[in-house]
Amino acid sequence: MNSEKTGPESVPAVAPSQLTALGYLPDRPQLIIGFHVAEAWQTSAGRPFLDGSRQGGGLGLDQVESLTSLKPAEIDHAVMALKLDKILPRVFLIVRTIHPYNPAEIQRDLKATKMASAERRTLYEFNLKQVSGKAALWFADGDKTLVVAWPSTEMKEVPDEPRKRLNHLSGEMQKVFEQDLDPAAAKAPAQIWAAGHVDGWDNLAAQLLLAKLLKDAWGPVSKIKTAGIWMQLSEEADVHAVCRCADADAAEKLRVFLLPPDQAANKGLAELLPQKNPFTADLTKTLKATQDGDRLSLEANVSSETIRKALEAR
Repeated sequence: MNSEKTGPESVPAVAPSQLTALGYLPDRPQLIIGFHVAEAWQTSAGRPFLDGSRQGGGLGLDQVESLTSLKPAEIDHAVMALKLDKILPRVFLIVRTIHPYNPAEIQRDLKATKMASAERRTLYEFNLKQVSGKAALWFADGDKTLVVAWPSTEMKEVPDEPRKRLNHLSGEMQKVFEQDLDPAAAKAPAQIWAAGHVDGWDNLAAQLLLAKLLKDAWGPVSKIKTAGIWMQLSEEADVHAVCRCADADAAEKLRVFLLPPDQAANKGLAELLPQKNPFTADLTKTLKATQDGDRLSLEANVSSETIRKALEAR
């Protein structure tokens, strides 16, 4: 009898910078979000949100499934990148599966049709449920990696061959991996993370849309130049973040926004989190912030009891 593991349990933990999907990112995105799906599956806090026992999905992977038709148990990792240099953000999703996928099945599930294109690669197009317009689909290696780009015309930003290093990212973004994400993951696996860098918000066309979405939070948030956020799952969920702001004054204003001194509950943070979410109360209640010049370090925790109650409420 062969007892060798072949599912999510077979995937070893890796540093964020070592994810294969990063090689297919377009040049210099402003935001990258990583999901080590198989690693999260191996934790008691993450698995119930991924194995189908929690209806509606969890950890954001329900959106990945709707864009690729892949189930969480099939995914090794996924990376989403946003470019904010146009009025509407451009979105790129790269998914790496544990085992070879079936392109025909994915085409059928997404109702994807072949695009008439002069490009060297074969692309498909399908309608998005979340927003208007069409997204492009590319079976990047015809085996384990697939790429989705929205709008569909933006697939041209994705390289034909994966880059081996992170040189296609800004220098500041590379530092987030080198100085924050990878060192944290070396101590304990970081299953969900985000890295962002903006040279200047005034030069980004998408700032008007972001300001409208974030409302009162936009003022302090727009002073962030570089940020790294990571979540480490076990029985609980530990959340950490590092923000480098325009200057020390901007970092202090962000700290005060997140931790208002005259309120028991930090409503500033709550404005950035999903409303009526069982995790929001824990994060706002346990948030701690430490300022060092223009740098703000944050940490918070979601307890195993909150996770249990969230699962029972499904």
